[in-house]
Amino acid sequence: MSLSWCPPNGVKVNILFYAKERRLQLETVDTAEFTREVIATVQLRTDGKPLALQTDLANAPAQLVIDPESFHSALVSILDNAIDACLKDTQKDKHRIDFTIEKNVNAVVFDIRDNGIGMDRETREKIFTLFFSSKDRKGTGLGLYIADRIIAQHNGQIEVESQPGRGSCFRIRIPGKPLPPENLS
Repeated sequence: MSLSWCPPNGVKVNILFYAKERRLQLETVDTAEFTREVIATVQLRTDGKPLALQTDLANAPAQLVIDPESFHSALVSILDNAIDACLKDTQKDKHRIDFTIEKNVNAVVFDIRDNGIGMDRETREKIFTLFFSSKDRKGTGLGLYIADRIIAQHNGQIEVESQPGRGSCFRIRIPGKPLPPENLS
């Protein structure tokens, strides 16, 4: 029996695949191609909406060493939440999501910044909790929980900055060098 979920982007997801611990399947991937695939997954939700989705890879590494399937899922989940935050905000005429990847000395940093509804402190403190959703019946409370677990499995972390009415920034940091084999569980 397979337990599946079809999020608004129309991509069917096997929840059990991401909900249980599994070994990472690290690969070296082309950063630009990987980013195009992530953006293509969420692009349908932005088409025809007053929402610009911009990517900046000017300072990105040429390649990433990640588990592409799981890391793709984590980024799509965060981008889907940014899209929801923008579409829910009726106070602005136009919305924007900036997706930036940069290499610094010890890490690769992914920023997903939106100018949507933002979050209060209480919501920020709960967003990575299993089954917590601020989307009422539209959210499952699985997306950010699973994204956080995937990022942690890559020896990374997520930081969130947000203000109500001003938007949010999710900053993901993963090590700039491949993980040693003992960390691949």
